Amino acid sequence: MMRARQHPCNRYGWLYCQPAHYQEAFDQQIRFVNEACKADSQFSGEPAEMQPWSEQQLRGLASDPFYAKQFQQHTEKLQGEADAVVQQLERTLHELAAMADALQAERHHLLTFLEETRD
Repeated sequence: MMRARQHPCNRYGWLYCQPAHYQEAFDQQIRFVNEACKADSQFSGEPAEMQPWSEQQLRGLASDPFYAKQFQQHTEKLQGEADAVVQQLERTLHELAAMADALQAERHHLLTFLEETRD
């Protein structure tokens, strides 16, 4: 008996599929690879057609509770990662703004020396 396996499309590899859905996707991937190899014997990697095909498959599966839960968990994970990046950007922005302020303050300080020599 086959267990749930990660979807064969690179973009959706985080999603665990029930055996029949995995097999359907894997078989389709093999067909796309075989077609690509006929056109280019040096072909390697994921065929360009795999992602759009997988999107259609997953749209049909998204209402299934087994998949809906995974979609929800993954979207929450992505949101957490995005929030962390925003926080890092904000920290970096504040640090760079403080550096710019310090540089401007030093520039103004040095300009006072030049202004004194003009008097």
